[in-house]
Amino acid sequence: MKCAVISGGTPMKININRNDYYIICADKGYDYAVENNISPDIILGDMDSVSRKNKKTEALIFPAEKDDTDTAIAVKTALNKGYKDIEIFSGIGDRIDHSLGNIQLLKLIKRNGASGVIYSNNCRIRLIENEELVLINDKKYNYFSVLALDNECEVSILGAKYPLSYKIINNFFPLGISNEFLDNNVKIISHNGCILVFEVIE
Repeated sequence: MKCAVISGGTPMKININRNDYYIICADKGYDYAVENNISPDIILGDMDSVSRKNKKTEALIFPAEKDDTDTAIAVKTALNKGYKDIEIFSGIGDRIDHSLGNIQLLKLIKRNGASGVIYSNNCRIRLIENEELVLINDKKYNYFSVLALDNECEVSILGAKYPLSYKIINNFFPLGISNEFLDNNVKIISHNGCILVFEVIE
């Protein structure tokens, strides 16, 4: 099974099969679960943003003053339960600090031997480290961007309008913004370092 973490960013349509996922709602994520007719397995967080009352689902309440965000607690809970495939929904929102913090959680997930992805209304975000990722040109996403999360990364991009071959990129110059498919598939290779891959709907 996969684990779905429903966060409290911008609301989105969430299409998941309840039988295929263990579902964790982080605070306001419970409101979004209800709006999508999703029954979660557990709700957790400081409950300072959720508006709907939970009557049946197990809830773990944490203090408002804590080191982890509610989404970070949800991700750590998923990892502690042994899930290796974690999908975060509504992980991007108006609070840019929370959005960046959620993106950083992809590295936490990777370092714990699992794979993670963040979904929002207009993008899918993944992280690769010393591996390759194939993007399929299914016409859903118009553009993709490749950014370094580490100080320096070495990357190759094949099958794209703007290819790269063993190019050193860093986290203070956004070289890889708004690339496009040239072939049906694009291969992104991280030869060294943590690389964020954004697939974007414009």
